[in-house]
Amino acid sequence: MSKRIAIVGAGTAGLHLGLYLQQQGGQSTIFTDKKIEDYPNVRLLNTVAHHAVTVAREDDLGVNHWPDAGYFGHYYFIGMPGAPIEFYGDLTTGSSRAVDYRIYLPTLMADFQDRGGRLEYRVVVRARERSARERSLAGVQRQRFGVHGPARQVAHTVGRGVVLVGVDPAVGVGHDELV
Repeated sequence: MSKRIAIVGAGTAGLHLGLYLQQQGGQSTIFTDKKIEDYPNVRLLNTVAHHAVTVAREDDLGVNHWPDAGYFGHYYFIGMPGAPIEFYGDLTTGSSRAVDYRIYLPTLMADFQDRGGRLEYRVVVRARERSARERSLAGVQRQRFGVHGPARQVAHTVGRGVVLVGVDPAVGVGHDELV
């Protein structure tokens, strides 16, 4: 019996999970409330520093579209009265880069689709409920929904024999909780 895998949310964790499953020969559907073409017109979602571990994961997934972009340290200034602190933090493990998610997320969504993945657009709450009923495995992004509330709701909706994978974007799939 083949598993039907649903991933709720097309953030970094959901997209990295979907791309990883594709590499392993699995297929999944990512449920999201935003279409690729919506991103250029939204407010700035996030500008996140992707550090060496994330850049390495992007290399492994074949989605490092900006290999020459990056920086190797941060200048810090903490303006305390009378004794400000300044220092440089050297990133010795590799470069980091700031990423505008209005560019990053739709680029990864297109990669996912180009490799045969399916994106389904709808309100994420309803998608989560539907996907839980129809899929044998549901990946729930901890960052967006929280592991305890929605994960437990999805587990209850699906019933026995379902594994929910907690996705921690900093660590990877399976770090948090198996229900």
